[in-house]
Amino acid sequence: MIKEFKVNLFRILRTKSFYVVLIILLALSVFSAFVVFFVSDDPLDVFYSDDDSETLTTDELVQVLQEAEQKYMINSQAQSLIAESQLPDTGDPAMDSRIMEAMESISNNEKSEESADAYNESFQSSFMEGFQLGLSSIRPLNNTLDVLNMSLGNELHLFLFQIIVALYIGAEYKSRFHINRFSLNTTRATILLGEWLTLQILFVLMMVLEYFTTLGLSVLFCSSFEWTRVSESLIRFGYYTLIVMAYTSFTFMIAVLRRGSAMAIVFSSLFTFDVLHLVFAVASILNSKIMNLSPSFLLSTVSTNNTLTIQTSFAVIAILIGYIAVFVGSTLSVSSYRDAY
Repeated sequence: MIKEFKVNLFRILRTKSFYVVLIILLALSVFSAFVVFFVSDDPLDVFYSDDDSETLTTDELVQVLQEAEQKYMINSQAQSLIAESQLPDTGDPAMDSRIMEAMESISNNEKSEESADAYNESFQSSFMEGFQLGLSSIRPLNNTLDVLNMSLGNELHLFLFQIIVALYIGAEYKSRFHINRFSLNTTRATILLGEWLTLQILFVLMMVLEYFTTLGLSVLFCSSFEWTRVSESLIRFGYYTLIVMAYTSFTFMIAVLRRGSAMAIVFSSLFTFDVLHLVFAVASILNSKIMNLSPSFLLSTVSTNNTLTIQTSFAVIAILIGYIAVFVGSTLSVSSYRDAY
């Protein structure tokens, strides 16, 4: 098995696609570090307002909008009355009275067009105040756990790993390397299991490199960074490892069953980019708990929750291990009656 691991790793490291993916992952790490710096230090004063500055609360925003709406509707009503009467004296005392009220409303609030402009300006101003209020609620990403979530909690990162799996297995089918060299006396399941383990170990090493690149750049450039929640980061890294294993095991299964890389990449993209999530969403109409089984939902749960309860943690781990067992078990069971290469 150790010899298998060494040879598999050597063959992966010789491929150009591996280094292309590695460069993209490092670029994503640099981008993640930039987001951490931009959100935490806020160099452009976009996210966090000063304590002395005046900001509207939610109730104040609603009140401003209601007052602007009421002012606009009054003037619209006055404009409509004038358009109907055409003349200030209609001979109808009731109508004349209504016109006079409308004229007074216009004189007090200026012309209806100006009132409409004032309403639009009030609305835009209130919208911007609300937008600014929303930005101010964004918390800084200034600890090790936030950096980990920013670095590893995205689907593109997973899809790049799946591409490595698909291309590697596709190349193995074309070269028939195991049969032509030393694996004639090795069982088919052992061949595939060795390749799967090699890929998983490689992905863990790449995740470590990706995370520490983001972490190092964040510490270097982010002045507000704090070395807190380190133990939680280590636990969360284990969750991300299981997620990567589940996603890449699916690609591994498809690549072995289809004996090629192209179809594996296609199915992996459907699996990764929320298409399967849509299937679970439709099924959740019958039972809302079905949505908890979606791989995208599990990734979102791990990457967006600042804290995970014990119950949620056990549920996530159990579901991910179930996915891995199904995907790897299917691959090995197929290899028991079909030549792996």
